[in-house]
Amino acid sequence: MTGRQRHRANIAPEVQQEGENQQTPQEIYYRVNVFNPFVDYLLTELHDRFLCHKSNAFALQCLVPKFSQKSSLTDIQPAIRMYQNVLEGTPSDVEAEFALWRTKCISGTVCADNAFDALESCPSVYPNIKFLLQILTTLPVTTASAERTFSMLRRLKTWLRSSMCDERLTGLVLLTSTDIEVKPEDVINSFLQLGKRRIA
Repeated sequence: MTGRQRHRANIAPEVQQEGENQQTPQEIYYRVNVFNPFVDYLLTELHDRFLCHKSNAFALQCLVPKFSQKSSLTDIQPAIRMYQNVLEGTPSDVEAEFALWRTKCISGTVCADNAFDALESCPSVYPNIKFLLQILTTLPVTTASAERTFSMLRRLKTWLRSSMCDERLTGLVLLTSTDIEVKPEDVINSFLQLGKRRIA
């Protein structure tokens, strides 16, 4: 134990009663400094990932014609309650509009497999359904694409390329993350147009 610890935790050994499982100071240290904070972090992340806001937002999936045949009015009610401040009319008006939209989807008049196609095929007669479909299409599903981009960035900007400018780094990230076809002839032509450089 030190009087002042700045760079790591300074955990005092716990006093254990007789008959308890004896733990070494190393076990106590790692339990307090590593295991307990990790469990707290894991629980916090699970809580943030499965918030009631996201579960209510996922209820909007029943507006897609492919899934509306198996859905009922109780499936959409949490989302209507959550967005009732921005919707037109009362919640009962939105529920009636959803019932009409569901009937139209079941009859086969509107056929869409995803939210984007459903938004394009939704007429302006259903303003609340159209607004809820806009919310559904703008909701991020996961963070996997952003995480892939950051892991890709770690591979691109290494210690050997630490002096790379932002413009070149942005171009390399866009080339790596998207499906852009780059022809060697185009690269050579743009390189030759710079002027003073020559290819040996």
